[in-house]
Amino acid sequence: SEPASVTPATNTAEKPSGPAYITPASLAECAQGSVVTLTWDFRTSQPPVREVEVFTGAPGHETLFAAGGPNGQAPTGAWAYPGTVFILKDKVDGRELERVTVAGPACPAT
Repeated sequence: SEPASVTPATNTAEKPSGPAYITPASLAECAQGSVVTLTWDFRTSQPPVREVEVFTGAPGHETLFAAGGPNGQAPTGAWAYPGTVFILKDKVDGRELERVTVAGPACPAT
């Protein structure tokens, strides 16, 4: 499948302090998937980051979810659950930049 479309991030008054975050940061239940938006901003990172790739999935089975410039945001479809992990990597060297997890109750394995 194609990576999610990415738009440049906009500044918000409630932006968390880290370079990547999820909105909403926490989901209340596991019963049905929810839409969350992943936002990142690595414009001031050292060494510089020019392109970001975002992966999700179990270790060793990660799937490319989104890709874009040093700052951006990408919404999921209605498939995010508490415990969903997003791994942001520098596209140039594959270095992991950040790992963010949707908070909420522990969901049973499916």
